[in-house]
Amino acid sequence: MTHMSGCCGRGAAVCMVVFWISDAFAGETWVSTGVGGSGDTLYSYGGVTFAPGGSLNDEGLRTRLWGKAHRFNDGVKPSSNPATDVQISGTGAEAELGWQFVGPAWRSAVYAGGVWRDDAMRGSRLGMNLAAEASYELSARWRLIGDVKYTFRFDEVWAQLRPEFEYDDGLYLGLVSSASKGPGYSIVRGGASLGGLSYAVPWMGDVYVSIEAGAEYNITMKNNGPYAALHIGFAY
Repeated sequence: MTHMSGCCGRGAAVCMVVFWISDAFAGETWVSTGVGGSGDTLYSYGGVTFAPGGSLNDEGLRTRLWGKAHRFNDGVKPSSNPATDVQISGTGAEAELGWQFVGPAWRSAVYAGGVWRDDAMRGSRLGMNLAAEASYELSARWRLIGDVKYTFRFDEVWAQLRPEFEYDDGLYLGLVSSASKGPGYSIVRGGASLGGLSYAVPWMGDVYVSIEAGAEYNITMKNNGPYAALHIGFAY
């Protein structure tokens, strides 16, 4: 619980900072925060996506700011011993600039930016990332969403694929699959998601909530177990 409360606290604090910064920008803004994890991993994040001078649904320039906190079990492999479980926790921030493309039944965006991270084992480091995201309306009820990100210098890659079915107005059931790999870890996940739950909150308007849960397999440590995540977002 100590690690979870610490990660959640740092992620929420950064979310408040980037929310305050976003007031200085014109155009529509999407604010999001979340927390999730398993027995081997724990993360929290807060971020904002700006559409300067326009709508998030339109084609055009995009700016994203993220604050993140994490804790994961790093597989260290001494030459004469099997993998040793080493727990690493830290914080980070990302600033990205990109462009969104919009078609009749699809939407995609590409981003590039800088990354800062700090943890007790590896210290403070800077890097760069490339990211892409896309969604495609397969039919009136089905859509397919994909994301991928590669971080230079850290040599990390993350990818996610999520088909979703709209079973009610604005409510989606989906299947989630993701994979992440970097120095000392390789993790895959599979599960189900429920998104589009909305609640009216004073001064914030409609706040949207999504949840996901499933199974995680740590390839490096040969561990498996359940995972769950909660995501919250709103536009203004």
